[in-house]
Amino acid sequence: MVVRRHLQIRLDIMNYAQFIQIEDGHQGLIDKFDWLKASGIEDYKRKALDIFNLKKFPKKNDSQLIQQIIPRTPKDFEKKELTKSYYISNSICFIDTINWILSAEFVEQFRVYVPEENKDTIVFNYADLFQHILFEGLYNLARYEAIILKRKPEFTGYKNPIHHSIEMHLFAKQIVFGQSSFHAFRDREPDLAVSIIRQMVEIRLRNAFGIYGLYNRKQDIFEPLPMSLIFDILKKYKDKIDLSIPLEDIIRIYGWANIYLHSGLRNEIWKIILSLRYLDTFMTGKKTQAGSSVDWGIETDQSTIKNIHNDLHKLFNNPKGFWKRLLSFAKKEKFYELVTSNPQVKLNKTNVV
Repeated sequence: MVVRRHLQIRLDIMNYAQFIQIEDGHQGLIDKFDWLKASGIEDYKRKALDIFNLKKFPKKNDSQLIQQIIPRTPKDFEKKELTKSYYISNSICFIDTINWILSAEFVEQFRVYVPEENKDTIVFNYADLFQHILFEGLYNLARYEAIILKRKPEFTGYKNPIHHSIEMHLFAKQIVFGQSSFHAFRDREPDLAVSIIRQMVEIRLRNAFGIYGLYNRKQDIFEPLPMSLIFDILKKYKDKIDLSIPLEDIIRIYGWANIYLHSGLRNEIWKIILSLRYLDTFMTGKKTQAGSSVDWGIETDQSTIKNIHNDLHKLFNNPKGFWKRLLSFAKKEKFYELVTSNPQVKLNKTNVV
């Protein structure tokens, strides 16, 4: 996988400085929000359509955007960034994300908000967020010019594609002590949310179907079953399980998050926001006339759960193919046992069709 480091790009967009610049303070952000809603986003659209040589942006739903901008593997990422549709979809997601954040309700809440004196944290966070996302909106267009059109873009910008471990170390302190404290910096590190996305998807699925791993009673060692094995089994029963969103999209998001977890490869912030929004019902559950539960983001029936557990036991006792190499050691070791639990899902009386 080739990481394009230190890409210097230039772009003459309307007025680049005006597009990114935010005046200090609460009023500066209000003015920026009003400007973006009045003309800033439309200016960006016109410039993007001109660069992409389009009359209008194609309509895409969240699932389509996930499939087009979220790489499942490193090779998938390399392929995507060499296609025009990747940059178009990123621009669409950038625009959608700005419009989602700047809802009429939010803008009014922020307008009447009375900031605290001496560097208000809320004002700081939104100023930092918008400088970040507006820069990346321009950066996406300039990357398209440099990589796809093979021409020298007009805007000069820089982004380090790799998240340095020292930033992770500092943010870990912030998680413990809070953003406003004497023991941690208050700088945002949104890329680290990708690590949490990976973990929350994994834990949600393991808890949902009661699939955990192998426990060695003699050595007191727990070894989790690989998620790829769990995904393979869920694919077999996907027509009998309602995950709120397609299983293929969950697998894609998990694979994308895995890339960041093991490489520190940074992401455009709208990918993170879209993924969190897209996973919302899957994670927090559906609301129905009967009530709501965090478990109701996944629905199936008891027989499907039983079949999944039976398949795991069969695989454990008689592994085949790739899993034969992985699990044969466990079969030979009499101290190993398969760890499962009761499902945390909405159980229906009949199969999900």
